[in-house]
Amino acid sequence: GVCHMLFIIGLCDAMSVIGHTRLIQITSATFGALLVPFHTVTVLPIEAQSLGAPITAINWLGLVLCATSAVMYFKARKIGGETAEGYSLIQC
Repeated sequence: GVCHMLFIIGLCDAMSVIGHTRLIQITSATFGALLVPFHTVTVLPIEAQSLGAPITAINWLGLVLCATSAVMYFKARKIGGETAEGYSLIQC
């Protein structure tokens, strides 16, 4: 009776907490992956210059590729929007 209902309510609450925790983990990972190109393009050259380390041609190539990928990502987002199935339905 009552104990059975309390168990079901507790189980549903636990599943809700797990679901919200997973959503936060996914969102955090996505946001972190979005910040990596900006960190690479802005902070790393400044750090290299302040430490006196030379920036080689391969480093510049990586920075250019990183900046290009960030621009292409935002252009694709602007054109396509959030069209992934169910992704735009997620709300916190």
